[in-house]
Amino acid sequence: MGNRKIDKIIVHHSKSGSETTIDQIDSRQRYKGRDGIGYHYVILSDGKVKRTRHPNKTGEHCKDNDVGSIGVCVVGNFELENMSDKQEVSLFDLLNKLVTNHKLEWFDVYTHKELASNTMCCGESLHKAVMRKRIKESSWLLKGFIVFYSKYIDGSLVKNTPSNVVVTLKKRTRQTKIV
Repeated sequence: MGNRKIDKIIVHHSKSGSETTIDQIDSRQRYKGRDGIGYHYVILSDGKVKRTRHPNKTGEHCKDNDVGSIGVCVVGNFELENMSDKQEVSLFDLLNKLVTNHKLEWFDVYTHKELASNTMCCGESLHKAVMRKRIKESSWLLKGFIVFYSKYIDGSLVKNTPSNVVVTLKKRTRQTKIV
């Protein structure tokens, strides 16, 4: 099994109770016809990180985006609740390590719903937490863009506290909502 080229990390939630186990996730994934857990890492409610699929093996977690990505699942339903403090620390520690190890930027970290229009995954509270971290970790770029280089984008002026910022990075443009 050789090294896969990783170009993005995708964050999910289990959309289940906070006490969901690895075995329960595995059973649910197999029931859906997958080859075991499709995520590479699962973060349990106590903050423990479990590797559930080797990073060199293509995941099964985000249709049309599995090749070249690593899937991270946080246990819980973040449409209804927030991550535990331990989960949040573990998630961002893991994401920082993955970003560094795979020579990525924080703009290469996505939530599932950013890549698939037909899902609410990873829930609103987890989505917002990832967006805040992305903005914080990329502040060196955004600070210069927002404060010093206010520009017109699609005919509307971007001020110091825009609701949307367009950032071009690695030859792609993506719109990021600042929350």
